[in-house]
Amino acid sequence: MYGLSGKDAAFEFHLQRAFPNAAKRACRLRRQGHSAKD
Repeated sequence: MYGLSGKDAAFEFHLQRAFPNAAKRACRLRRQGHSAKD
């Protein structure tokens, strides 16, 4: 994870369990945005 606080990490973990497909898509988008910034 990209330096998320514990609360954010726990929330993201909950989202991944609740919405695995959406979480994967958001993770992929975040990775793309992350690499674009670098």
